[in-house]
Amino acid sequence: MVPGKDFVTLWGEGDDDYFYLPEEKNEAVDTFKLIITTEPVDDFLLAEDELHLGEIVFLECARPSKIPAKEKFNDWFTRTLTIKTVRK
Repeated sequence: MVPGKDFVTLWGEGDDDYFYLPEEKNEAVDTFKLIITTEPVDDFLLAEDELHLGEIVFLECARPSKIPAKEKFNDWFTRTLTIKTVRK
């Protein structure tokens, strides 16, 4: 990728990929967390199981390994992007 030259489509590239505003709403706010990095990101690290309202879930705490991880030199940062869609 070349900074300032390459781009990534945020929402999708299909004809049906657009921000939707239901008939009963006059505005909607969508919030995205952008991750900008010099290395590929394994998306499985960001995935979460579906939430079910009213369900109690017990989690186990993972303890860090005492074996030092390989040192990686990559650069990354995040930005929060908020898009407000308003009906005319």
